[in-house]
Amino acid sequence: YHVDENAPPLLLIHGDQDVQMPINQAHELHGVYKSKDLPVKFKVIYGSGHGGKAFYDEERMALVDHFLRSRM
Repeated sequence: YHVDENAPPLLLIHGDQDVQMPINQAHELHGVYKSKDLPVKFKVIYGSGHGGKAFYDEERMALVDHFLRSRM
């Protein structure tokens, strides 16, 4: 991953059943951010794949809203 101290804050939301992009990649990117003490939030949607309604439910929309408002 090409992450340095200038990387923007990151919100990762990933389905644990995603076959298109395995969740280990999200875990790795999260770890890189944490190792550099960069702002990162990582949420797993258990039982979800790559996208879908679960990514747009009330809980996730509140998470996105809070993340964006706290960074602006």
